[in-house]
Amino acid sequence: MIRKTLIAAALGAAALAAQADTVLGAFSSDAFDGGSLLGQTFAGTFSYDDSTFKLLSLNFTLGGQTFTLAQEITGAADVVVDNGAVIGLNATFQGAMDVNLFDGFGSPYAFYQISTSDSGSASLSFTAAPVPEPETWALLLGGLGAVGLMARRRKA
Repeated sequence: MIRKTLIAAALGAAALAAQADTVLGAFSSDAFDGGSLLGQTFAGTFSYDDSTFKLLSLNFTLGGQTFTLAQEITGAADVVVDNGAVIGLNATFQGAMDVNLFDGFGSPYAFYQISTSDSGSASLSFTAAPVPEPETWALLLGGLGAVGLMARRRKA
């Protein structure tokens, strides 16, 4: 019976280890280098799946307009990660103001264009930290409780 319990515990631990985490992050820009937003900065938040690097959420406001992941036009928005650190975002938005967030091959930046004569770019910086999902904590606590209950029943 102990062997079955150990096998079940090992399988449960392997399933938890294989589960992807959602990573929450934030970004901010340096001052834009041109156009009507010259000297302005902006910031935003995002989350992504750490196994696929696909964006799950993205929110920022630039030039009085709010942008979200739902407005992204490529359908392939993602993050670029190097040694566990976010080094870029890839997302494209079109509208009254076109906005592109690019990884820039290690130098992430944002580019906006309102018209052919009104555009600018700015460097981006990132912070991100993995956050365990509630299901992970619930499974962990439930498993520990089950193991404790079985050990207690064995003593009796």
